[in-house]
Order: sequence, then structure tokens, then C-alpha cells
Amino acid sequence: MSRKFQAIARGVLCASLLTGAFFAIQACGDTDTESPLAPKPVAEETVAAKSPPTITVDPHPNVPPYGGGPSLALPDLVVSNVTWSSTTSLCGPTLLEIQCGTQYFFQVTVTNRGGTAVPRNTTHLSMSVAGGNLGDLLIPVQLPAGGSQTISYPYYPGPCGGTGSCSIVQVGAWVDRLNTVVEAKENNNVTIVTACKC
Repeated sequence: MSRKFQAIARGVLCASLLTGAFFAIQACGDTDTESPLAPKPVAEETVAAKSPPTITVDPHPNVPPYGGGPSLALPDLVVSNVTWSSTTSLCGPTLLEIQCGTQYFFQVTVTNRGGTAVPRNTTHLSMSVAGGNLGDLLIPVQLPAGGSQTISYPYYPGPCGGTGSCSIVQVGAWVDRLNTVVEAKENNNVTIVTACKC
């Protein structure tokens, strides 16, 4: 077979391969010649994984710790202490006693931890003994920003006439129970102390 015929036959073969799979083009021509149709390797780009941002949610972003002082734009009322004059408790030396037939005055200290004063006759102090609500007392004094006031709340347990036994009860104090004051924190208005009721 002549060289001219071999070249023609090879050209026909290459044309046939081009209409088929492009990777077969290497069968046409020299093996050291790169085909323009051959696929070229693509460099893989490595992307470092990014950690998601950390988001911290403060449920009360405007409320400082206890004793933080008047740094709030709103009032923040808490009951910081509850006490009353009591004899030695029959239920134990650490408990205050409520004796039947005796008039009491609960001394309730209300602290305004916020930065705005609460005017007098604006909010109420509510008391309960053994789960029974004693009513709402209108606070007749101003509650200054960052300051405290002690409110006297009268309580009469009733006359004696029962078995004379004593029981453990809870005395609750709740400032702004009616939510008449917009506060920086609304879930810290209640304080409960344990007492001995005879």
C-alpha cells in the first residue's frame, strides 16, 4: 500500500472517530501530540469549612445583677425582705410564728432596682398566708430609683378556737401584682417565706 493511500485511509479513520467518542482521537496522529478535544484536568479548589456564628441570647438584656444600682431606663421592683414581730416559734427556732388572736403587721421591704422612680399610689403590695390572698394594699410612698421602702401590711389571723395545733405555712409578698408599672423585668416581683401558724 502506498504512503499516499495510507495517509488518505488514516484521515478517513480520524474523521470517523471525531464523529464518535472524542477521547478516541488519540488513535489518530502521534501519541505525543495533545488533542485539542481531549478533556483537560481541572484543579480542585479547597474551601475551608466555616463554623456557624455563635449567638448568645440574653433573656433579660436590660437587667443588671442584684445590687447593680439604677442603671435601667425602667423601674424594676422586687420584694427584698419580709418580716414581723414574733414570739419564739413552736415549729422551730428559725421560723417566725403567726399566733391566733394576735394582730400583726408584716414589714415588707420593696426595692426598686431600676433607674426610674415609681410615684406613690401607683402600684400595690399583695400578701397571702397559707395560699389565701389577703388583698392588695396601695403603696402610699414613692419607690425611688435604686432605693428601698418598707411597707407595713396589717394582718389578723382570726380568733383562737381550734385544736391548738401548729402548722407550717407560706407567707407570700407580691409587689405590682396588678401590673400597673411597666418594668424592665416582670418575673421577679414575688418573695415567699416559711412561717409557723398556730
